[in-house]
Amino acid sequence: MSTTKCPPDIDAGDFLLTALKSHHAPALFELRTNSAAMQYINRVKPHSIDEVLSMIDCMQDEFQLHRTSVWAIVQKEDGRLAGTIGYYRMLPEHFRGEIGYMLHPDFWGKGIMQKLIDIVIKHGFEKMELHSIEARINPENLNSRKILERSGFVSEGYLRESFYFDGQFLDSEVFGLIKK
Repeated sequence: MSTTKCPPDIDAGDFLLTALKSHHAPALFELRTNSAAMQYINRVKPHSIDEVLSMIDCMQDEFQLHRTSVWAIVQKEDGRLAGTIGYYRMLPEHFRGEIGYMLHPDFWGKGIMQKLIDIVIKHGFEKMELHSIEARINPENLNSRKILERSGFVSEGYLRESFYFDGQFLDSEVFGLIKK
């Protein structure tokens, strides 16, 4: 078991990938309630900063159990939270992790997520000893599909009405990447 409560910092050039902490809660609340950012994230938006603080505590607990490893994406220049990225569901017994990410719309269209996902993939394979990485997306999220495909992911399946959210059944698409 890990003796640290949070994943290690990763230097990503203009950004620092660092553990989500309580001081990130206001910015994370803003991100998780932003309609554009949440368009393809089929999760209930938080109603308060306290809900976000509970989510951060849960991620820290899950990290200790090797079930998750999530980072805040922090702009070095001004310390602003730009988004999150990480392995939201891990299966250590299978050397597999499911990657997920989101970026505040102010940072869209600048190639940031492409760079960061490649760094997190490398960390997953080299430091976390993953053998395979999975990503699940809303099939309508074409930008996420492009990011995954540029990083070497291949579509492994299209799941029809496999996810229930907000009163409707939604499709999802599963992508995979195997360590070379």
